[in-house]
Amino acid sequence: MKIKYWFISLLFLSFSCSETKNNSEITTKLLLRAKERMENRDFLSAKCLLDSALLVDSSNGEAYFLRGNCKNELDSFKSSSEDYSKSIRYHNKEASSYFNTGLNEIALHRDSNAIIYFKKSLELDSTKTKAIYCVKFCLDRIKFDNENKK
Repeated sequence: MKIKYWFISLLFLSFSCSETKNNSEITTKLLLRAKERMENRDFLSAKCLLDSALLVDSSNGEAYFLRGNCKNELDSFKSSSEDYSKSIRYHNKEASSYFNTGLNEIALHRDSNAIIYFKKSLELDSTKTKAIYCVKFCLDRIKFDNENKK
């Protein structure tokens, strides 16, 4: 199944190369197709399109952010966080990337790390008030876990 999506991505990439003149246009087309797939909740094929976009432009922060979202939906939380980290490196949706990494840390039961990411998200964008509730959730779960260890 995965090979099918890679083939589709490469086929699309080859057609795009013949129709476009530069890498930016190719990347833009791949990102648009990936977003369409994500809207249809076809995260595996969207991820493959984003893999192709990153082969064309390995410094595209938006592609890393979107691929992180796909990996999150596919329950690949650690790998998703790695993509969010790269998105941050290329200055794309930094507050959202920190927030989403915090959510991944919660899924991995690393609440102390999650709190750090949520706080960083709030530093960058004070409108991310959901981060406050996530910090509270983490603190409550840490407290609950500590009480149950006794």
